[in-house]
Amino acid sequence: MQLMKLEKLRKLSVLKGNIPVLAISDFISSNGWSIFDVIWQPFVLSLGATVSILGGLSSINTVVGSGLQVMTGRFSDSIGRKSMQIVSFVFSIVAVTICLTAGVWPFLIPAVICFGLSTAFMEPANMSMIAESVKERKRGIAYGIIALTWFIPGLYASIIGGYLATLYGFSLTLMIILFADFLSLLIFAIFVKETLSEKKNIDFHAILNSLKDLIRPKFGLSRFYVAVILHNLRWALGSLIFLGMLTETYHFTLFQLGILEAVFCAVASLSQIPFGWLVDRYGRKTFLIISELARIGPLIGYIFSNTFFEFLIFHGMMGIAVSAWIPAFQAYISDAVPEKERARHIGDLNALGGLIAFPAPFIGGVLFDAWGFYAPILTSLILVAITLLLLTTIKKR
Repeated sequence: MQLMKLEKLRKLSVLKGNIPVLAISDFISSNGWSIFDVIWQPFVLSLGATVSILGGLSSINTVVGSGLQVMTGRFSDSIGRKSMQIVSFVFSIVAVTICLTAGVWPFLIPAVICFGLSTAFMEPANMSMIAESVKERKRGIAYGIIALTWFIPGLYASIIGGYLATLYGFSLTLMIILFADFLSLLIFAIFVKETLSEKKNIDFHAILNSLKDLIRPKFGLSRFYVAVILHNLRWALGSLIFLGMLTETYHFTLFQLGILEAVFCAVASLSQIPFGWLVDRYGRKTFLIISELARIGPLIGYIFSNTFFEFLIFHGMMGIAVSAWIPAFQAYISDAVPEKERARHIGDLNALGGLIAFPAPFIGGVLFDAWGFYAPILTSLILVAITLLLLTTIKKR
C-alpha cells in the first residue's frame, strides 16, 4: 500500500517548475473563456449577424490565428517563449475591450483579428514551454494537467455565464472575461520562467528560407500533417458554429448552452489526467486514433437528437474525444522535433491547418443556411472517417 502511494507521488513530480504556475494562470483565464465559449456565438447573432456571418468571422479568426504561426513559431524559437505569450495576453485583452463597445456585428471584425493574433502568439510558444518544462516521458501527463485546468472552470463558469448573460446581458460577462484574463497575465508575467535554452536575434532571411519546409515537413511528419489538417478542417466547419446552430434550430437558451458546455467540460476534466498518463504509457498514435473513433458516436447522435437532454448526452460524449486528442497530439509533435525548432514546427502545422481550414466555418454556415442543421454535421462525419484512416498510417513516436 505504501509503495503504491509513493509511486503516485513520484508520478506527480511533474508538478514543479513552470507547470504549477502555468496551471494556475490557465485556470484563472479559463474562468473567463469558459463563459466566452457559451456567449460568443449568441452574442454575434444578437448584433444582427446570420449563421453565415458568424462562420465568416470565425474564418477570419482562424486564418489570422493559424496562418501567422509560420512566423510567430519561428520568432518564439529566437526570442523565447515567455515574451510571445505576454503579447498574446495583450491582444486578447484588446479584443474583449472592443467587444464591449460593439453595437453591430461589423465592429467585431477588429476584435476577431485581435483574437486571432492572440492565438498566433500563444500556441507555438505555450506548447513548446510545456514540453521544455518536463522530461520527455512526462509530456503526456503535463499536457493533460494543463488541459485539465482549462476544462475545470467549464464545470461551473459556463453555466454561471449563461445565467448572468440571460439576466443582465452580455456586457457583464465580457467584463468578467476581461478581469480574468488580466489577472492571468499578471501571474504569468511575474512567476513563469523562460524555457528556451538559447536565445538569438531574429534572422528574417533564414526565416524566409525555412518557409519551404511548410509544405515539405521534416522528420517523417507528412501524413501526420495531413491528418491534423483534416482534423482542424472538421473542427472549424462544425464546432465553431455548433452553439449558434443549436440556438437557431432548437432555440436553446443561454442557460441551456451553459449546461451543455458544463457537461462537456465535466467529462473532459474527469478523463484528462487518465488520458495523459495513458498516452505516456501506451503511445501517442494509439490515442490519436481512439480520439477520432470517439467522435463518430456523438456526431451520429447529434443527427438523430431532437431534445436538449439528447444533445446533453452526446455533447458530453464528445468531451472524451477531445480529452484523448489534446495530450496525444501535443506530445506527438513535441517528441518528433528538436527543442531549438519546436515552436517553428508546431507553428507550421497549426498554420497549414488554419490556412486550409479558414473558409470552413463560413462554408459550414452556408451549409446550415441552405440545408439546415444536419448538413454541417454529416460533412464533419465524413472528415472524421478520412482522418481516422490517415492516422492509422502515421509513424509511432
